[in-house]
Amino acid sequence: MYLTSKIILHPTPQQEITLKSLISIYKNEVNECLGKFISNKKIIWIPYSTLNRHLPWESKKEVIKEASKIFRDGLRRKSDSQNTHFKGDYCKWHCDSFTLDSKLNLQVGQQSRLIVEFYADDYQKQLLSSGYLTSLKIEKTNKKWYCYIKILKPDPQPYGEHVMGIDLGIKVPAVAATSTGKIRFFGNGRQVRYICTSQTSRLSKLMRNKNYGLIRKMDHKWGNRLLSIDHQISKSIIDFALRENIRMILLEDLNFIQKKSDSGKKISSWSYMRLKSFLEYKANKNGIKIQIINPYNTSKRCPNCSRINISTSRGYKCSCGYKNHRDVVGAINICNYNLS
Repeated sequence: MYLTSKIILHPTPQQEITLKSLISIYKNEVNECLGKFISNKKIIWIPYSTLNRHLPWESKKEVIKEASKIFRDGLRRKSDSQNTHFKGDYCKWHCDSFTLDSKLNLQVGQQSRLIVEFYADDYQKQLLSSGYLTSLKIEKTNKKWYCYIKILKPDPQPYGEHVMGIDLGIKVPAVAATSTGKIRFFGNGRQVRYICTSQTSRLSKLMRNKNYGLIRKMDHKWGNRLLSIDHQISKSIIDFALRENIRMILLEDLNFIQKKSDSGKKISSWSYMRLKSFLEYKANKNGIKIQIINPYNTSKRCPNCSRINISTSRGYKCSCGYKNHRDVVGAINICNYNLS
């Protein structure tokens, strides 16, 4: 199991210059390798000695990995290869090219090293000392330097014995139904919609006034609020799963909905993928398995008689007499998917 710890770096002005230079070199080298893959229409072998000598040897491995991943993703999406390029502003180090004690010791170039001060709270220090540090990524965001360290830990023992299905939506962020018959609603869709609509209104006014500095500041603040909401919802769901002795959580795969125009805009603003990734991360951390299922007719099929009914409101009614909230019906059907 891999976990990631985010710590704040405090480089000196001279160290900042070195880090910015490495990030620029890393980005250029990834795009050069990617260009070679695209021109050959396949991933080819690139000797490390041909890459920029100012990059640490282990970072050159990360350059090849990054370029290969982008190339494969482009093939899978069947996107225009000529427009495929690496946009990240960061640099990666492998475990052999850094150490972490009271300070971060980085290899820069082939021989020289950079010793950078950092801040980590007690939880982060405990997490960093609980596993094997495999790699790190350094980037600058909003005038601050951050370091993301990937940690390899043993997989936790499987937990629980019951199953829980979760219906993710826009008006109600999440509805959970367990195999023991318990139902629970999570989050407030109105809160998310209010944040999105109010922010859009304020941003449009700032755009008219061309106040781009405040736009960037507000956009970051807006993103943090939505991020916090997703963290709270996912934590509440996992806490509920632990109390109910859940061994597996079933989620519906809504990727195809994002391809539709109207639904896609709603799903994107609601950040389904982020909430899903938070759930997967926290579930795996607690020994709970995640299974993704096909969402076809999960909100239309009657849990009692399996008849398909189209509901135009939040309420669900079936000719067999079954009545319930439409999202509850979806959660029950998702839960029953594994049982069937």
